[in-house]
Amino acid sequence: MLRTMIKDYRAAVASLERRTISRISDMGGNTTANALWAFAKLQQKPSIEVMKSLESRLGQHVTRLSGQALATAMWAFATMTVVPNGRLMKALETRAAKTIQEYSAQNAISVLWAMVRLRWDPSAKLIDLVDNRIHHLLTVLDRDKNNNESAYYGNDARGGVSSPSSSSSAELKGMTARATANLLWAWARLLHNPSKSLQLRLENKINGVLKEFSPRHLANMMWSMAKLYWKPSRKLMIPYEMRMMKMIDGFETQGLTNVLWAYSRLMLKPSPSMMKSLSFALEGNASSCNAQDVSNSLYAFAKLSIKPSLPLLSALRDQVLVCQPRLNPQMLSNLFWSYGKLQIKPTTTELSALETQMERRMSTFNAQAVGNTLWAYATVAIHPAPNILQKISNRMTTVIRDFTPQNVANTYWAFAKLLLEPPPRLSTALTERSLHVVRGFKPQNVANIFWAFARWGRGLEEPLAHALEKRLEKYVEAIPRGTKLTLPQTRGYSLRFDNIEGIAKGVPLVENVNIGEQQPHLYSDEEEEMSIEGEEEDDTGVSSSSQYYSRKSSSSSVVSNMRDKRESKS
Repeated sequence: MLRTMIKDYRAAVASLERRTISRISDMGGNTTANALWAFAKLQQKPSIEVMKSLESRLGQHVTRLSGQALATAMWAFATMTVVPNGRLMKALETRAAKTIQEYSAQNAISVLWAMVRLRWDPSAKLIDLVDNRIHHLLTVLDRDKNNNESAYYGNDARGGVSSPSSSSSAELKGMTARATANLLWAWARLLHNPSKSLQLRLENKINGVLKEFSPRHLANMMWSMAKLYWKPSRKLMIPYEMRMMKMIDGFETQGLTNVLWAYSRLMLKPSPSMMKSLSFALEGNASSCNAQDVSNSLYAFAKLSIKPSLPLLSALRDQVLVCQPRLNPQMLSNLFWSYGKLQIKPTTTELSALETQMERRMSTFNAQAVGNTLWAYATVAIHPAPNILQKISNRMTTVIRDFTPQNVANTYWAFAKLLLEPPPRLSTALTERSLHVVRGFKPQNVANIFWAFARWGRGLEEPLAHALEKRLEKYVEAIPRGTKLTLPQTRGYSLRFDNIEGIAKGVPLVENVNIGEQQPHLYSDEEEEMSIEGEEEDDTGVSSSSQYYSRKSSSSSVVSNMRDKRESKS
């Protein structure tokens, strides 16, 4: 029976190809689009001869294509993953902009989705036109819902309630759960953030079709919003979590890890019941996690400051060993950072496996990755193997120009926490970089550097000492006169300067807090390099000074001296 079905299928495709070739010269634009649609629905690419003929014919009639025909043709090309020649794609994009007012929501979404799927970057003009069209249609829908108290567009009215206007109903026909998820996916791939008004209206639309969302739609929705840093409203998240918990058994491993990663990127903590469902499902799927899945999962728990249950943590750590040959630099760095943030000490076996991969890939670590790796070692109080420490130091020296102020301060702190000093070349490079980015240091960064030198038992050299003092003065000048400051000694403790601006409001500084509680800033994407935050100013603002800070100096006296200087000036 199966052979008969395959034979019939092949016969149908062959028949369609023959009919297409025989009638190609008589086909108009709309008919050509329908022929492409037929091949796409059969999930069969036509022969090269037939495809070239269809492309040529479509190009001849492209200026007369209706909006519906154009959307149909674009959908077909994307579904078959056939990329038309550049000239035709450009003509289709131009025609799409001209026919935008004819589009239903489904047509507008299909055109944008198809272009993204075919890796064709639509113009900003077309993206805005699509946004405006969808916004208009959703606005009409919301207005009709309010006027008619209709439960859902496109359905027959019940209980004597009239349905929405036929025009808006027809234009919005087809904006299903799948179409909505495709729109979000296209926006995410383009890194295009729609207006707040459109976001709000689309969230209302999602609420209306959420009961139709499949596990894949649910995962894609959260992944897309996280890519755009689009934090969904509580009004949407409550029914979203209810739908997800109901469908949790149908999720693939990647879908589960994508949802968990999305929560962490948006810094949204799942409800306890949602977290329990996610954890239980992930535990059952842990053995099928690939390297990206396991890295993203542990990173997400760390970012949310949620320690996984022991069974889940054990399953994920086992999978790290399975996947370790396929861990790229970003994944390795994320794993080390996650272990540090969750206060997880790797076993000897884990550490050996991870360091083996790190040794092979250290030459490709970027500044953020290498900085976070050393920070993680220090946080869990594990000394890197000598060869690893040497490679980390060498790599830091190579990429030092990409170090952010946070990277610099974390590096000083990490070496000091491990009771190690940077090698001479790296020490020089760190000093130079510190002077270069000094204007980007936060008070906490400065405190970390003071603490590191105090722990090493030596003072800062003159240019760096003066530059850090000048940087702190900027913050101290904001403190009202007469405010009493009681700060702990640097020896053995760090200072929490995070809230120094709040002193003016009577908020005290936090004392005796370990520097290790300050975490580096890291964002992880499924397919992207790690982002390195911020840009540094070129001007160091350094002038000569004969002062330096030794181990015996206290942070209290440093701040007090700066305040005295400010008062003497005034």
